[in-house]
Amino acid sequence: MNDWKNTSVIPCVNRFGERLTVIEPSRADRAKRTRSLSEKETLTCRYMLGNGAQVKRIGSDRFVLPDSNEIISRQ
Repeated sequence: MNDWKNTSVIPCVNRFGERLTVIEPSRADRAKRTRSLSEKETLTCRYMLGNGAQVKRIGSDRFVLPDSNEIISRQ
């Protein structure tokens, strides 16, 4: 299974009070070789804006925008 699924939608604001949405999709990766059912899958996470641009998470409540390096915070 390599399908991405949205696990969180995080409302955020920038320094001017404008609202942005950060989405946390994740997926379970499996190795290409055959694995036993008892082996755990590795969870891969990333963070992105509603427009698809990836953002970097810093701390538990803040993110950095890719183009401007502006920090946005969880609302």
